[in-house]
Amino acid sequence: MSQINFFMDEKDDAEFFDMILGRGDTSFIIGRFSPTDVPVINNELPQFGDKLELHLVNSVITPKPRCSLKTEDGMWLFDSFRDVHIELQRSHVDNCNLVPGRIYAKIGWSTDEQSNKAFQCWYSSIERWLKRRYSRADSVFWIGPSAKRWSQSGGLLSFGPVGSMTRSLV
Repeated sequence: MSQINFFMDEKDDAEFFDMILGRGDTSFIIGRFSPTDVPVINNELPQFGDKLELHLVNSVITPKPRCSLKTEDGMWLFDSFRDVHIELQRSHVDNCNLVPGRIYAKIGWSTDEQSNKAFQCWYSSIERWLKRRYSRADSVFWIGPSAKRWSQSGGLLSFGPVGSMTRSLV
């Protein structure tokens, strides 16, 4: 399992998606569930704070991504182990608190070893991009430059359930 928790404000979010879409190999799917096993690829980012759950897919590793799990109510979703994708929870504001997002992937479970290696390289390149530009907010969370300035001006970050573990970087 690979994961990075982060705080992004609207500016950081836009910069992140400029990088994602500028890569040429990465697209995103909105939401967790799809009505068919072939989810809709999106290239237009929803507004900050809208559509919080996304999946990143790689067009080189999986040119035609398919969801392999079907729910009891007939919806489709990616198998966290076997389908090559990165889960993305976007940061958002809730009750004046910036709530963290994360990227998350279970790498190494694909039946094809070459896909596993390509998946690791793809995920690692996105992780490196974040860690080069962001700083640590604590031992577990990273924070984008714009969100950091916002918090240093008194903006509250939620390190747990909203309202329970919040603080600013002042």
